[in-house]
Amino acid sequence: MIGAFFLLALVAAGFVQAPAWLILPFAGALVLISRFIPLIGRIGWMLRALLSLAVTAMAYGLGASFG
Repeated sequence: MIGAFFLLALVAAGFVQAPAWLILPFAGALVLISRFIPLIGRIGWMLRALLSLAVTAMAYGLGASFG
């Protein structure tokens, strides 16, 4: 549920074309949240970080396409 709120905030940030310094803490938070998802929590930190950056970029891009 917390992850869904982060994704919604990222889409909203993309909608208003927020700068990168505002977006990157969301990617860091997604890395920490993904630790508690059972299947994703077993992979290493680097792969989780790359996965979180990909999800962040997709959510931001989706919001930017609406804005």
